[in-house]
Amino acid sequence: MTEQMNTLLDVRHLSVSFESYDAKLQKVIFTAVKDMSLTLEKGKILAIVGSSGSGKSLLAHAVMGILPDNAKTGGTFYYKGEKLTKKKIEEIRGKKTVSYTHLRAHETTLHL
Repeated sequence: MTEQMNTLLDVRHLSVSFESYDAKLQKVIFTAVKDMSLTLEKGKILAIVGSSGSGKSLLAHAVMGILPDNAKTGGTFYYKGEKLTKKKIEEIRGKKTVSYTHLRAHETTLHL
């Protein structure tokens, strides 16, 4: 079996930022995740570990396409070798379950 056939999820250069406004109504951009890449192989377990606020849940939400409207994402996602577009994410989300389980305050496991 080739490496690509063993890859379930490939996240390349993910960035997540949020636009908001400060007290003076000036636009502020906060970058929460910058240049995150990971690969999840078939039959393997991937644990995402980090302190509170480090972006573990944002990673899962970005992959599932459920970030809030003020979120801006960059990077590319591939599921079983196919590039994930908004349409493809909606198709998969309707049929498959992507869930994450909080083990402790600083550990998250992503299940596909």
